[in-house]
Amino acid sequence: MIFLPLIITGLIYLITLSNSIYGGDAGDLVSAILSRGFAHPPGYSLYTLIGIVFTQFPFSLSPAGKTTLISSLSTMASFIVLYKIMQLIFKSDFNKIIAITTIIALGFSYIIWLYAIVPEVFPLNTLLVLITFYSSLSFHKTRRNIYLYILALVSGLAFSHHHTFILVLPSVLYLLWIIRMKIKVRFLSFLFCLFLFIAGLLPNLQMFFATRNHAAVTWGNATDIKQAFAIVTRQNYGTFTAGSFITSLPRHRILQIKNLFLYIKDDFTYLGIFTSIIGLIFYFRLRNRLVKIPMNVVLINIFFFGPFFLFYANFPIGSTFFFATMERFLHVFYFFFAILIYYGIQWTISIIEKLIRRFIIHENLNRLAFIFVMFLFFIYPIGQYTRNFRVLSSLKHDYTAEKLGMDILRNAPEKSIIFLSGDTVLFDTEYVYYSSFPKYKSKIIVHTSKLTMDYYQQTLKTVYPTLRFNKKEPRSIESFIEANIDTYPVYSNDAYKLTRLKGFTWVPQGILFKLEKESKSSNGENLKKIEEFWSYSQNRYLHLRVKKDDPIFKNLFLTDILRIYGIAHQNSADFLIKNGKIKTALTHLNEASILQPDDPDISFLMSKYFAAKGECLKAEKEIVKVIKNDSDNLYINQLKSIGNNCFSNESDRARINRRIRQYELKKAIKLQSF
Repeated sequence: MIFLPLIITGLIYLITLSNSIYGGDAGDLVSAILSRGFAHPPGYSLYTLIGIVFTQFPFSLSPAGKTTLISSLSTMASFIVLYKIMQLIFKSDFNKIIAITTIIALGFSYIIWLYAIVPEVFPLNTLLVLITFYSSLSFHKTRRNIYLYILALVSGLAFSHHHTFILVLPSVLYLLWIIRMKIKVRFLSFLFCLFLFIAGLLPNLQMFFATRNHAAVTWGNATDIKQAFAIVTRQNYGTFTAGSFITSLPRHRILQIKNLFLYIKDDFTYLGIFTSIIGLIFYFRLRNRLVKIPMNVVLINIFFFGPFFLFYANFPIGSTFFFATMERFLHVFYFFFAILIYYGIQWTISIIEKLIRRFIIHENLNRLAFIFVMFLFFIYPIGQYTRNFRVLSSLKHDYTAEKLGMDILRNAPEKSIIFLSGDTVLFDTEYVYYSSFPKYKSKIIVHTSKLTMDYYQQTLKTVYPTLRFNKKEPRSIESFIEANIDTYPVYSNDAYKLTRLKGFTWVPQGILFKLEKESKSSNGENLKKIEEFWSYSQNRYLHLRVKKDDPIFKNLFLTDILRIYGIAHQNSADFLIKNGKIKTALTHLNEASILQPDDPDISFLMSKYFAAKGECLKAEKEIVKVIKNDSDNLYINQLKSIGNNCFSNESDRARINRRIRQYELKKAIKLQSF
């Protein structure tokens, strides 16, 4: 009975399947597969090996599309395992129709549907977690060794894939602890379990081969078990945190729980919240031990994969990029939460049925009322589908992220070095580079943050043998530039501060900056390069798409691309203002304000624009707008510049100086208070 609805769901996934990279980590994951390397920690060795197989399939899909099939198939398989888990928990009380309704509603919730149609590691992680849970629950009920064997093998595979798998272990240990006195496992069976677990860890050997072969995309030096273990456990990132930049403020951690509630409300609606509360109420009233214990472990998993993990991980909540990062980690949580929703729907229908029988005496009306109530619940999946179809189906033919990579590679000429930093810029560009290889092979991509690491320098020497390295200062970015500047033009998406390279400057030429000698730099030529970039940009109509409310930008990771192009427009406008191209600069500022309406730097640049036009009051108004919220020295200096260079009237200058003193005094008080 489960298969027909799942086939329909699977077909909808295939119809909406993305054939490109989505954003976030997708570019890194597929690039690691294409280069036979391994992605950022924990490395995802199992996923990479499966991806290498899938990208060889003779389908008319891009490498990203073929890799996405892992997500789709893992999600479909997870639905089947979830159905089996619910069947195992509720036994004779199990309602197939309600279970299928719940699973389809889950399948059309935003996060589950999204990560079924884009390249990501989380659907496979969910499948491994659910199989682990199902096998431990089955062993708890039957004591059959076959489930121990499955548990051992899948646990090993899971440790070869994603570190958050460990969060399922408290529930597994709880189940085993309850029956500890009844477990009778022979020594040979124990050895076989150990063998299967080790066999499941074997995919991690892929990291050793990638390191030995100096694969182009690697994120660590897996030359021995200790270093491989550091990668798998994300030691340099804090294991269960996004990085060392995470705060420890208690209110931030509490806000994570609030955000979890908001995600549940948005993805499952108030109906999902209501039924889950009903399910929780009737869980506390349970007296049947055969159901109570499995529901205990379901709640343990809901706790560890939801509130516990988010409270500990404490994702930054200051940008849509980090909200997008956070939402992926709810994937496993949603599957366990669906069990609570199923239980709540079952009891809600049971209560309503009793009320109908009590208050509606007429048999036909009684039956009609009950059918109506059942209909309300069964349209829940349809509601989920209609809510999310427009936003998610837009991904099918969207190449915004891929076009960003194309723009960056086209921004630099042949035989040039391109320094890249930031996940979106780096990962999207790497994907285009490796999926189109050897089209761009003359261009040298350098991941800036890894340049100081010995293993990465060795990788660069292997992949790009013509590069030179300063042996006296191998860990310095500037020394690397010095060693190669005479051979290669140098480009970067970040204008790094240079202390020794005197007479050089970073000049914006689109998304990238070019490093040039000031004496040989031609402003006319650079203005031409900026014009060419924006004329031929693959994403040149982004601002129009935003104005038309393109549903693609409801997907959070893609909004980071708007940020990148918004900053590029700002950099272009700044350069144009300095070189007297005021009218063209305004065009770029207007487009930047559409892409990034809340960026204070746009008002800062608008202030410079009005000052250049001699419209001093407008220039003052724009910069004052910014300083009221942020008294950064950059903004205060702009106000000083307006007072000194724009206004000629002494009374205006005096007024500006009074403003500046007030802002500086306010800033000093804030600093002292801090």
